Amino acid sequence: MGESLHTSLKFGMVLASLSRTCVRVLALDLPIQWDPWGVPDDYECEVIENDAPIPKHVPQHRPGPLPEDFYRTLEGLLSESKTKIPASISADPQLKE
Repeated sequence: MGESLHTSLKFGMVLASLSRTCVRVLALDLPIQWDPWGVPDDYECEVIENDAPIPKHVPQHRPGPLPEDFYRTLEGLLSESKTKIPASISADPQLKE
């Protein structure tokens, strides 16, 4: 079988296909080991807020208003969740007796 493969393909083509296959197999393991940011779990950073005014020539990219359907759906979901929560589970300690 190896001889027929060697005769149908040139030896260099066989080596090239084998090396490509090895690279693909090795590349399958990389996403499991890949840590995209490389930040340890216990890393703490300081958030610095800058309240300096933005110059007029710099675009501010403020999002537009949300559609009315969004607010109606949100109100419906909030009212549904309030009716489904029993008073004994409520987080307000004054409601419990």
